[in-house]
Amino acid sequence: MKKKYFKTKIFLKKNITKKDFNQIFELIKKENSYSILSKLNKELIYEYLKIVIKSKKLFLLIIETNQKILGYILFARNEADLLNEFKKMKIKILIFLILNIKIIDLMNIFMVITKIDKLFSNYLESKDTLNLNLLAIKSDYQSMGLGKILLNKSLKKLSTEGIKFKYITCEAPTIRSLKFYKKNNFRLIGKKIRFFNNLFLLKRKYEF
Repeated sequence: MKKKYFKTKIFLKKNITKKDFNQIFELIKKENSYSILSKLNKELIYEYLKIVIKSKKLFLLIIETNQKILGYILFARNEADLLNEFKKMKIKILIFLILNIKIIDLMNIFMVITKIDKLFSNYLESKDTLNLNLLAIKSDYQSMGLGKILLNKSLKKLSTEGIKFKYITCEAPTIRSLKFYKKNNFRLIGKKIRFFNNLFLLKRKYEF
């Protein structure tokens, strides 16, 4: 399918239907397989998304065509807010990972909490920075420029919604995602330690 054959729209999610959730759940499982979120079960991911939508510090935007979700992007005002918003879920997530013997994921969570993962990064987060936490495009619609459209239009939409920021940070788990972000004006500023796949840390200035 070529890009010219369909129209898309992007909007900030303020509620989630069962149909929406099932589509986003599939995207998380298939396209964000490097994230800890993708290792959780359906109930926990649903609870996670409900918290995101209710939060004033987290922002979930989707791109769709004909009521079919093609991708989503998740922002946080900063990384600390991302962790703080999910304190109520912390025990549930840890129990699930322990019972399912997700040792690698538990080790990675420990590094995030203790900030050991930032040993190879000199980056200090500031109040004027927005964190891009997750981005996914449905596999059948990749390499059509939708990722770039979703990224740039989402930033513009958040800006018009009154969300103030000068910079955007993100983490790239693969060389492919690293290339994508570099093409979209992000620059490499360091790495975050993970078992067994380090994350590339990137930053971009937002041009109004």
